[in-house]
Amino acid sequence: YYSQRPRKMHFIWRACCIYGVPAIACGINVRSRCNISYLETNHIKLKFLSYNQIHTFENLNALKKEIPEKFRQFGLLLHLLKERYKTPLKNIKISISSPLFPSAGLGSSASTIIAYIAALNDFYELSLEPQTISELAYLCEKHVHGKPSGIDNTICVFGNVIYYQEGRFERITIPYDLKILVTYTGREHNTKEAIEKVGRFKKEHENRFTQILKEINQI
Repeated sequence: YYSQRPRKMHFIWRACCIYGVPAIACGINVRSRCNISYLETNHIKLKFLSYNQIHTFENLNALKKEIPEKFRQFGLLLHLLKERYKTPLKNIKISISSPLFPSAGLGSSASTIIAYIAALNDFYELSLEPQTISELAYLCEKHVHGKPSGIDNTICVFGNVIYYQEGRFERITIPYDLKILVTYTGREHNTKEAIEKVGRFKKEHENRFTQILKEINQI
């Protein structure tokens, strides 16, 4: 079973979306991928191809204790599926990959976790609706980013171009192909730290922060 999901591009800094600022986001034609197959043993094997790492766990409880912190959201998702849908999570091999660098500001965590959820959805025939997939991804994104806006999981599930504000979105129709040049500086960044930095600025400079949001809303 195989699934793939697009990355995304923001036109307003996503850390501000948390405070109600509207944003436009679009999916881009670069996709994260997830493949799932059965193992002959009762183990759970996770292959993170972009990191050249393979982790094998005896069972779901062992996975919860032993999975590295940077992949913790993938373990969280398996536990959510087990609790909510009684999914028999054993003797499976899951391979996850993405052609772009992680921590590059293109929604890598949301894209990979949604490809992961969609592949598990097909593999176990769960019949999850797109909105449910987005909500599960958001719960996993909270582990990665602390206080995500929800825009990343939304655009990676529904694609196209959207206008997003406070959990609500509407599609924007663009009658032609939009060409975007994406460059990579080689410097990784941490979205969770950026969100926390914005939160500290808001706390220390409330009036200035409010003015900045007003100016962004006028764009």
